Parts: sequence; structure tokens; C-alpha cells
Amino acid sequence: GTDYFYYFYSWEIDTGLVECESDRVEAKVIVDGISSNTTIEEDDIKINPNPTDGLLFITNNSTSPSDSYQVTNAIGQLVAKGQIKQDQINIRNIPKGVYFLKIFDTSNQLLYLSKVLKHN
Repeated sequence: GTDYFYYFYSWEIDTGLVECESDRVEAKVIVDGISSNTTIEEDDIKINPNPTDGLLFITNNSTSPSDSYQVTNAIGQLVAKGQIKQDQINIRNIPKGVYFLKIFDTSNQLLYLSKVLKHN
């Protein structure tokens, strides 16, 4: 046969005033809106190696030599920017960490956004 087990709990719910026990800390939130009229297929742009020691190679069918890039840290601060040269992006001068790489076309439309890990 089938056995059924029933459990009854008598939990007491405290509806009193709840107070925050820690200090309040101001938080800064950065929202980076991303929009583009350009449709890029997922396989059109690839960045390698990732993780990197600082030199990123771009394999693509969508970027041109006049496209630019920006690298921001986790809190949205710009740490590097420039033009893409010979399908390469050099970020050797920034500290190791996790960054966001954005690639823009000549009309400043976002083509690509990816997380990049720099390990050296």
C-alpha cells in the first residue's frame, strides 16, 4: 500500500518592526544602454584568446580598419580605447582583471560586446 505522512508545524510569525542592523551604504549604479540598428550575426566577430595576456586578435566578417573599441572595468570606468589595427586590440597596459570590450563601427554603432579576462 501507499503510506501518507502529514507534518504540522506551529511556526510563530513576528510582525513587529524590522530594523536594519547594518550601516547604510551609498551605492552607485551604472546602466549602459546598448542599442544598435545594425544586426550582426553571432559568428561574425570572434575575439581570441580569452583569457588574454593583453593582445586580442579579431576574426571577423563585420569590422573595418576604421572601427574603434572601448574597454571598461566592472564599474563602467573607461580603461582603454582606440582604433582597431591589423585586426588586433592591445590591452597590455591595463591591470589584470575582468573587463567589457565594446567594438563600434565608424558611425559609433555598437557591433560587439563581450566580457574579457586579462590574466597578466
